[in-house]
Amino acid sequence: AAGIPSIVLPTDPIERAYWGDVRLKSKHSQITSTCQQANQTKLEISHQPSVLFYLDSLKALNDLKPLICQFNQLSTIDVHLITHQPNVTVDCHKSVWIHPVDLLYRHPDWQQFEQLPMRWKHLFTSIQPHLIIHTSPMMRAMQTITNVTSIYLPSQEIQHALWMTDLSLDTLTKWHQIDIKLIVTTDKKPHALSRLLTSASEAYYLGDSVDLSLLLDVSSDRLTHTFAHRFSWSHGQKSMRHRIAHSSKASLFVESWYPSHRHEYAILLHQDLELSPLFYSWAKYSVLKYRYQSDHPDLFGISLYAPRLIETDPSGRHLFHQRPSSDYLMQWPSYLGALYFPDHWREFHDYITARQADTWGMAMQSVVVPNLRSNDWVKSWRRYFEELVYLRGYVMLYPQTSYATVHMELKKKFMTHFGDALSLYQVPLANTTHSLLNVDQLPLFDIWGHPIDQKTLKDRGLALQNQVSACLPSIAPEDKFDPTDLLCPFGRIVSVELENEDDPIPSLLPKEIHVYL
Repeated sequence: AAGIPSIVLPTDPIERAYWGDVRLKSKHSQITSTCQQANQTKLEISHQPSVLFYLDSLKALNDLKPLICQFNQLSTIDVHLITHQPNVTVDCHKSVWIHPVDLLYRHPDWQQFEQLPMRWKHLFTSIQPHLIIHTSPMMRAMQTITNVTSIYLPSQEIQHALWMTDLSLDTLTKWHQIDIKLIVTTDKKPHALSRLLTSASEAYYLGDSVDLSLLLDVSSDRLTHTFAHRFSWSHGQKSMRHRIAHSSKASLFVESWYPSHRHEYAILLHQDLELSPLFYSWAKYSVLKYRYQSDHPDLFGISLYAPRLIETDPSGRHLFHQRPSSDYLMQWPSYLGALYFPDHWREFHDYITARQADTWGMAMQSVVVPNLRSNDWVKSWRRYFEELVYLRGYVMLYPQTSYATVHMELKKKFMTHFGDALSLYQVPLANTTHSLLNVDQLPLFDIWGHPIDQKTLKDRGLALQNQVSACLPSIAPEDKFDPTDLLCPFGRIVSVELENEDDPIPSLLPKEIHVYL
């Protein structure tokens, strides 16, 4: 009314510390010069995508420093540190934004613990980070408070997560969307199961919760049951299932997992394997890189095992002479430890269901991949998976060094003749995780281990589809990962034997396939 303009002063302790409080100005200047830059404008701080590191101690700073400095080298990202420690400095490639919060705790309001989350939220609103990285388990709840992806990294595992800087911040925000499960099948080898589970327990899970499922076959003995029951799994939930009827190994493998959503993945293992401590780091890095940073629909899984033998030639196994010195893509589903993608696994489920129903039924369709060893393996899941990947032109990622190895046990009478061959399966385990190449930079091999290009791979599959299926390949987006177009028998006359002339003729309708998305 008197024409006197209003002046609004910040009363919140965070805002005073962040934008400046005349009562604390001199003290604020003593603590850090980089924080003075934050007083210029809020927009200046939010100019680039940013990652925020929360440091609750000097130890956390020392542990996270390699990752902080790697992020700091990226010109497109701002790095912010929140610390309780005064006079903190970080010697990296360029300066980082340091926000000391010890000033805030000196305000009486900070004694009201229930107000702490809201005041943190105000600070995060000012910084606007895309990502929070920390070593404190107590900070895990910060994601629900701030709606910012919060990644907890155990201190001893940070060195195995430096590949995070190879991914965009948008990709890293998908960190918690990925749900990787471990599925282990076993029968009556408790010593082998113990070796596998011990190696899995000692692996680095980067702060993730990973569930373990133990699938005990009908042949599993009491000792195996007892060990599985008593085994303690500290990285997530453990579940057990026991089969009570005999079934084929194909059924055991195919029925071991079915994804409940499109971000659920499974690493399928059997008891004769042993894992590198870095197997999970390799798997998660690969999934983030090739499924979330960029989408490659022809990639159906990630192998943990780096094979030295090619097993698809009808003449038998051969050395993989052309195995490259880098990671590579190959048109072959690994059976010695691999992570499978949910969309492709559902497609495989539907494909093998229809193919086996036809194989053991009216045999209306014959699918034969030229010169493939598994063509005669009518009871093996590998035959049908190899058919599918050949027809579709799908590929699996293989590592240059193995993150899993296999321990084959031969009877004494076979050791004399085949003992030396075991070394071709029991390979050294990787002890480092290297940077991943882009998909177009990876060497590509066909199902027989021969170098090939993607177009030729696709053309081969389409040529075989034209020979075995009456349906044209579908290009509709809604038909993606639907095997129906591969399962159309050509019309032909089928002889059906009837005991009596008046008996009804059995139906020859194709099997119905349901794909749930």
